[in-house]
Amino acid sequence: MNAESIIRAARESRRGSLDEWNGKKVLADFGIVVPRSAVVTAPDQVAKAVVGLEPPFAVKVMSAEILHKSDAGGVALRLANSDAVREAISTISERPLIHEARVDGYLIEEMSAGGTELVIGAVRDLQFGLMLMVGLGGIFVEVLQDVAFRICPISCSEGFAMLDELAELLGGAVGGTRAVV
Repeated sequence: MNAESIIRAARESRRGSLDEWNGKKVLADFGIVVPRSAVVTAPDQVAKAVVGLEPPFAVKVMSAEILHKSDAGGVALRLANSDAVREAISTISERPLIHEARVDGYLIEEMSAGGTELVIGAVRDLQFGLMLMVGLGGIFVEVLQDVAFRICPISCSEGFAMLDELAELLGGAVGGTRAVV
């Protein structure tokens, strides 16, 4: 599926957002590098799903009802093999906030070597129209709430200016590595 068909399907089903897997497929269609991944709905599908993927793996619950996956216990990192992935999915599925939610599946991804996570989003504001949001991702999006907004469309230079507005963490503050943008 390409970006256009993914977005069309989301609109037709009146979804307000894409799940992470489909969102990353859209990004990949626009040439942005994303981790190789697979989606399963049950632990017994893991062995077949990870063929061709390289460990370590990350597992993330996929549910429109769970906005903050880490807070709900829906993320497992640095999993060494398919057995560890299968066990992690079994454990995650029994956590109270996840067990009570409608779960669409589990995203299994190759873990990247590290770096700085970013969050990118869009919102349609009644006054300003379509707006783009960029901020520090992962736990920092909620903890620091450090984001930049622009009214769309934006230029490439405006995109870089948005990154310049973010916290010093992108610049390698507190002994971290400077983010390459």
